[in-house]
Amino acid sequence: MGLFLWGSSNTAQAQAWAQKQGNVYFKASYGLTSAAEQLNFEGGKGPFYTEKPGYTFADSSFYFYGEGGITDYLTFVASLPYKRLYNETVDHRKLTVGTGDLALGLRLSIQEFAKIPKISALAVNIGVSLPMNYTRNLLPTLGRGQVALRASVNYGQSFYPSMPAYLQIGVGYQTRLPFYALTRVKACPSGGDIDCIPDQPDRVKGAHEIVFGAEFGIKPVGWFLMQFYFNGTISLIEPEALLIPPGEVPPATQRFIKAGTQLVFYPFYKYKWAKTLGFSAQFMGTIWGQNTINSADMQFGIEYQINFKSLGQ
Repeated sequence: MGLFLWGSSNTAQAQAWAQKQGNVYFKASYGLTSAAEQLNFEGGKGPFYTEKPGYTFADSSFYFYGEGGITDYLTFVASLPYKRLYNETVDHRKLTVGTGDLALGLRLSIQEFAKIPKISALAVNIGVSLPMNYTRNLLPTLGRGQVALRASVNYGQSFYPSMPAYLQIGVGYQTRLPFYALTRVKACPSGGDIDCIPDQPDRVKGAHEIVFGAEFGIKPVGWFLMQFYFNGTISLIEPEALLIPPGEVPPATQRFIKAGTQLVFYPFYKYKWAKTLGFSAQFMGTIWGQNTINSADMQFGIEYQINFKSLGQ
């Protein structure tokens, strides 16, 4: 089970299974998101830029993710993106490059406390996202410039030995604090500039959001894993007509649901030290949203899992 569950690690979604003590999982990936449309506060589609139709927004970024078992019941989780964001207007192309928000978290297995079978899993995930000293008023922006807190409950069910498959679901709450932190500001004219907007720290808004997701995975052969999932974020505050193209300035209120699939290949699964070396391809799309981009997302990654405790023995 452990071999193929961790191929599902998604930086946006928590997991139900905790890592065993000394077990460490790494994943590095390249992702490309592109959009020609945005979804307004009512959910209606429109061009990303009214003056320039077509694909005028792209996010071409690298992602680094890791988790490790502190004990058999407590797992540490971290992720960090290195982002490259592009926007095109009628006569100008904007590019912002830099580190986004660092996400840190803990996963506490409460399987024993809940007295559920060993083929199931139940965990509480808590986490924080921290801006990494980027310039918050550059366009397109590397992040919102706010600290975010998150907590979720996640349940997983294995179908082994009947079939090599699993299902997990989760629901949680996320809030962004109503002030800027850990970021810089670029001097910008009061009327704005083509590459920045005036900083207004007194007008920053917090957020209260429900986050949720579900994931099904099946491993028909030892070297191949298929996963199907959806996840979403629903603002508890009603979206307002505040859209600046969201690839540039993410609105304070967003609602969206994304769905997709991921394929993971383990070409060396018969070899002891390389059986957990995996290569993944992920494809997702926006199926509904308000105050967000209508995007297509691809991600290609390499992952590896190792148990340092067993190495020591």
